[in-house]
Amino acid sequence: MNTYVAVIRSSRCHNAPMRTTINLEPEAYRLARAIATQRHESLGKVLSESILNQFRTNERASEEFRIDSDGFPRLTLGRVITPEDVAEAIEEE
Repeated sequence: MNTYVAVIRSSRCHNAPMRTTINLEPEAYRLARAIATQRHESLGKVLSESILNQFRTNERASEEFRIDSDGFPRLTLGRVITPEDVAEAIEEE
């Protein structure tokens, strides 16, 4: 399987530029490159916008994924289990 490698620069990583290498499927690379060419934008900008739009349009995903104040991503699945939840589950047994 052939993959294309995209090197993307981001301006938001602890207030310093970040360079990331990702492997893309050939079709994904061709589509993203075509959009970037058509819009006269960088490949990184097109991919970043695509990812952000995906999270913005999916409310559940945007609730599950966020960037914390320390700049690190946080993925939340499910809900926080409280001591009350545990006590209730024990009582139900």
